[in-house]
Parts: sequence; C-alpha cells; structure tokens
Amino acid sequence: MSPEKTKAKRAAVIYLPPDVTKELEAANRGKEPQGKLLEALSTDYHHNFLRDLEKAGITRQTFKGRACLHSLRVTFVTLAGETGSDPQTMQRLARHATA
Repeated sequence: MSPEKTKAKRAAVIYLPPDVTKELEAANRGKEPQGKLLEALSTDYHHNFLRDLEKAGITRQTFKGRACLHSLRVTFVTLAGETGSDPQTMQRLARHATA
C-alpha cells in the first residue's frame, strides 16, 4: 500500500495467502498494471462486515463484547501473541504506528 493510503502515512506490505494471490492474479489477467487490483470490491467495509455477520448467524453484541472490524484486528494480534510471535512482529503485521 502506498503511504497516502495508510493511517500512519507509511508504505505497507500486506501479505496474502498463496490461494488468494492466485485468485487475484487470475481475476486481473489482461488488466493494465496501474489499474486497481480489487476494483469490483465495495468500499463499504462496515456494511459488508455486518451483512457477513448476519449471514453467518453471528450476533453482533453479546455479554462477551461487540463484533466490529476492530475486533478482528484485536483477535489477530491476540492469536499471534498466543502462538509466540514477538511483539515487534505483531506490531508490524498489525501495521501499528510504533512498529
């Protein structure tokens, strides 16, 4: 990602699983290199997230907390920590400004 697109105004690399990379490459064959990679995706992430919760039968608010886009980030960092990732790596992968 280019710096102007990130919250911390720093360039960022977002790693994708190999199967996702292959699907994106196939979907974008023949497109100009400067074209948008994910043109077809909606930018209304919050709406899409709420729709996906509903489709999956996940309650947004429970006694344990609330499901939101930020909760995915918190879960990612928590799971990374539980698997033994070092703090600097977790900060970098979460694109935390102090990493």
